[in-house]
Amino acid sequence: SLQPEIQQMIGHATLAEQPSTFASHMLGSRKTFEQLEVELRKGRCVLLQNEDGRVERVVRLIVLRLRRFDRRILVHLGSWDGKKGQPDLKLPGCKHTAGETV
Repeated sequence: SLQPEIQQMIGHATLAEQPSTFASHMLGSRKTFEQLEVELRKGRCVLLQNEDGRVERVVRLIVLRLRRFDRRILVHLGSWDGKKGQPDLKLPGCKHTAGETV
């Protein structure tokens, strides 16, 4: 894999080269331009340009799969904000930051 400094350089160059394409792609998205810049600096994502010229955000995920002797697995069912629940079925995990060891 590429060194974190090179990944950041590629990501920032991708943002700078295609701001209008990026802005139109991000309309209605949960991520803002500023949030992506922060993710790039922290090494939590990489931005690349695909063969069609579109910007793609790539993240590394660490996913944990724990299975008991009876073949049941641990899953994340959702989140609770103190008043109501929001279903979100998935295996437990997190984003991997550049430089972290697993």
